Amino acid sequence: MLQLERVKISSLNFLRIMVSIFSIVCVHSTALAAVPVHCYPVAASDFEFYSHKLQTFFNDIHFSPVFNENKITAYKVTSVQKNSRIQNYGFESGDSIEKINNTSINNSEKLISTLSKIRQLPSIELLIQKNHGQKIRYQYLFDPNISCSET
Repeated sequence: MLQLERVKISSLNFLRIMVSIFSIVCVHSTALAAVPVHCYPVAASDFEFYSHKLQTFFNDIHFSPVFNENKITAYKVTSVQKNSRIQNYGFESGDSIEKINNTSINNSEKLISTLSKIRQLPSIELLIQKNHGQKIRYQYLFDPNISCSET
């Protein structure tokens, strides 16, 4: 007979555990499994460049909100600076970023907050609707110790 012990967990740790479980379930759901994935290991120099200069990131790629019934549902890439570092990572004018790490980006504060925390993340995943309507998941790996097959 299996015997379980009670373990005290702080509410913060419990919340972290639940978020982890939710993330695993969402990322591996069958709905997302049908969406093609493009994986980009991010060069350390590019990662350092943009993570220290967030304003430069916003100079190299421009966004505008996409509204549906007066609510922001995504952010559309309006332009990508030619010959910029960001141009190497699959972004094109007309792409709509719908989710970052499986979280809907429904206000500019959430978008900026997520991007400003990028230095603390080993990777990030974007759900993008391309200009022609196809949805694609972009995975950007910041940790040189993980590969595309491990995400």
